[in-house]
Amino acid sequence: MKSFRFSLQRVLDVRVLQEERQQRALAAARAKADAVDAELEEARSRRAAAVKEDGSRPGVDPWLLELAWRRRTRLSGQVRRLADELSEARRIEDEERQALIVRHKERRVLERLAEKQRREHERERLRREQALLDEAAAQRRRRLWTGDADE
Repeated sequence: MKSFRFSLQRVLDVRVLQEERQQRALAAARAKADAVDAELEEARSRRAAAVKEDGSRPGVDPWLLELAWRRRTRLSGQVRRLADELSEARRIEDEERQALIVRHKERRVLERLAEKQRREHERERLRREQALLDEAAAQRRRRLWTGDADE
């Protein structure tokens, strides 16, 4: 009997490659979200430091106060922009994670099918082997019986 060959092996191989590609996409999305998160935390720290620094100087020139206010406004805008960017990066990360789950399920379905067919092939091989052994044993008994009848 021929050795087992899964008829959908190429499809399974493609599914494995797709899952690996999706894992890389998820890792890239995570890295992007983590980078934006770190940048956001740094911007928040700079904004907090600017607020603390600007509020600690009494009797400062109004022109310097205006510059400080613009700096805080710019930093606040940067924090809002980064917060939005982080939200988008997390959304993309979630989409990539969901896509990976789908890819994983598609691969597992084919792997289970391959395993089921492999087991069925092995059962059939064992059944044929047993039938062959049974036939050989039956022929031997017939020869023994036939040989006993001749004597």
